[in-house]
Parts: sequence; C-alpha cells; structure tokens
Amino acid sequence: MATLQKIRSHGALVLIIVGAAMLAFIIGDFLNSGATYFSRSRETVAEIAGNKISITDFEKSINQLQEVYKIESGRQDIDENLSQQLRQQVWQEYLSKNAIESMAEAAGMRLTAKELTDQCIGSNPSSLITSRRAFADETGNYNRSVFMQFYQAVHSEDAQNNPQLQSYLNYWNYWETAIGAN
Repeated sequence: MATLQKIRSHGALVLIIVGAAMLAFIIGDFLNSGATYFSRSRETVAEIAGNKISITDFEKSINQLQEVYKIESGRQDIDENLSQQLRQQVWQEYLSKNAIESMAEAAGMRLTAKELTDQCIGSNPSSLITSRRAFADETGNYNRSVFMQFYQAVHSEDAQNNPQLQSYLNYWNYWETAIGAN
C-alpha cells in the first residue's frame, strides 16, 4: 500500500518518464524506417533523363564490359588503369544511351524486336557484329557460319550449365544491347 501511495504522489514524474519512453520509441522507429528510405537513395548512382541508375546495375554493366574486354583481347588480367577506363566507358554508354533514348522517344522513333533481330542475326548484320574478332575466320574476316555457331551455342540449353558459354552469352548480350542503342 505504501508503494502505491508513493506512485500516486509522484504521478506527474511517472507520466513524464512513460511519455518520454514512448516518444523515444516513436522517434527510434521513425529513424530506422527513415534509414531504409535514405539507404535506397544511396543505391542510386545517378539519374539521367529521369532514369535512375542503381549501383547494382552500374556494377553489373562494368563486369559485363570486363568480360567483353577479356574475350576481345584474349587477356584475363585487368589492371587498375584499365578498370578505370572501362568504368568511364560504361558511364559514357549510360549517358549516350539515355540521351539517345529520350531524343528518339521525343521524335517517335523506336527499334522493334524484328529490326533488332535483323541487325543482330539477319543477312546484313550491324558492323558491331561483323567487326568482332570472335566472329572472324582464320583470315580475320567476318564469317557468318562462325557467328551462327557461336549464336546457337550461347542460346542452347547447355549454356545454362556451362560457365564458358555463360561468359559468351554475357558477351553476346553486351553487343545486342549496343546494337539496340545505336
């Protein structure tokens, strides 16, 4: 009974302590959910023409370009200087792609899937395809049969389970995207 009397006599103090605890809980919860909001903004590298570029997509593009470089050059090592150059190239590609896309959309131009396929594997493919060393014969000239063997291999069911074919599929996807952006 004496304890209840002490609580009653210090009621205002108890209410202040309970109120402060509740306020601290609410503020803490707000700051934690706010951290999630702020961390999402940290995931965005840049915004170009209204398109947000996430750090994940940017790093994925850098890795893809590194794979392209390895296949094109036949080298497996990438030093810091080359890595920086590839990073710069990816950034320039993002700038160009977003600028071109926004201008093309404004002009009402759009590349259809059929046109993209024709530019990639049609009878008269893009120079981005015909100039690739990976699709050349022993004389160094573009060879459609070499290209078609490559294309069929990377789009086969075996490509999913074969790391080498997966690397070549990434290589192909890079050039297909590059053709679509041109």
